[in-house]
Amino acid sequence: MQLDDLLAYRLAVSADKVSRQLAEIYEKQYHLARDEWRLLALLGDAGIASSQEAAASTTMDKVQVCRAASRLEVKGFLTRDVLADDKRLRVFTLTGAGRALFERMAPEIVEQNAKMVQLLDPQEYACLGKALRKLAKSLA
Repeated sequence: MQLDDLLAYRLAVSADKVSRQLAEIYEKQYHLARDEWRLLALLGDAGIASSQEAAASTTMDKVQVCRAASRLEVKGFLTRDVLADDKRLRVFTLTGAGRALFERMAPEIVEQNAKMVQLLDPQEYACLGKALRKLAKSLA
């Protein structure tokens, strides 16, 4: 067995390298942890999300989501509310400062993403996207 022949290994190595490129922005420039960035990005796109929705939309579990939300709340970037019909669920929304932070960061993240995408020709990128969607759907 060659380690490099294992799909999980190759995906993990690639994902780690991609994440490190993006971390240059969200960690070093904006002082956010990876989980904080993921929650901020989700809310920047969705506007509002429950703890359950956030966990389902990211690779975080509910505990990680709640910890990231707590840190973002302390920093003044989001609010957490309890659902009236289910006291266990929290609903997260960005504050004005959180929205402003997301809007400052998003173009930089998009630019970094574009640089990585340009490493592949358009056909390779389309094929990669199709393969990753197929894997994710099949393994769900």
